[in-house]
Amino acid sequence: MSWLLLLAGLFFFRSHIAKALGPLINSDRLRPLQAFFAISNPNRAVFYGNLATLVAAAVATAPVEFIGLRALKRPAYLLSIWGAIATAMYTIKTNYGMPPVPAMQGNLSLSNWKQIATQAVQTLQPWMLKARLSKDLPFLYFALIFAMAYPSLLAPLILGRRALWFVCTKCPTEFPENRLWKYFEPVWRWLKSREKEVLLYSSLAEIFLGIWLAVSLLLPSRQLLSTFMYWNYLKMRYQGQSSREVHDQAWRQMGQNIEPLFKVAPFLNKPLGYVKGWFQSQSGW
Repeated sequence: MSWLLLLAGLFFFRSHIAKALGPLINSDRLRPLQAFFAISNPNRAVFYGNLATLVAAAVATAPVEFIGLRALKRPAYLLSIWGAIATAMYTIKTNYGMPPVPAMQGNLSLSNWKQIATQAVQTLQPWMLKARLSKDLPFLYFALIFAMAYPSLLAPLILGRRALWFVCTKCPTEFPENRLWKYFEPVWRWLKSREKEVLLYSSLAEIFLGIWLAVSLLLPSRQLLSTFMYWNYLKMRYQGQSSREVHDQAWRQMGQNIEPLFKVAPFLNKPLGYVKGWFQSQSGW
């Protein structure tokens, strides 16, 4: 959790950090680097972010250890997670601006933490009401969970599938003559023709990952906080306007597949009731 505290500190004290680093950043020595990394088109920046996430996810999930590249697995996994985080944050910032910094009135201490929390919520609430409409917010939450959770093969697969969809949607207009794109274009057309099926399997993978995290609570490797946060993510996805339909279909299909199990083991109906109750607020079960 130390990295969360670090990120929070960087955010709340970003003005002081910018003031301290300003002379260094604006020095003539860094002009070439600034010109190299400067991307005036936000859409192009998001494209490259998704492309990096896609490539990293492909390396992290492919059996590259059989060709002597096992050392790349861990860095690729981390790059796929943090690439998704950085891209989602950049997209949200571009579309909705930076979240406002809460004005801390009074001394910062444990005695007035409730007042500070209330001030922070009141300041951030208008921005959050806008940002919650973003399709990137749930996946930012997803990636942040697995930045601190144990590595999972499904995490980069889910993020990679989304990055693939974004990259291949933009390639026909951004890089129509690219040789690699022309080679992959027939595969993309095949995938696009089965978009509903692909999205369904992706949603099933998200649900299966949540079930696995819940089952793993009985194991020594249990992750209580990550499991709780992930089921909040599933609830967010189920209640989202753009993802509710496919998630509802995925839950129904999974229910049909495991229905015989509940007949053999009726004691599982109790945890099933907990699952239904988790989505009861807006799910309509």
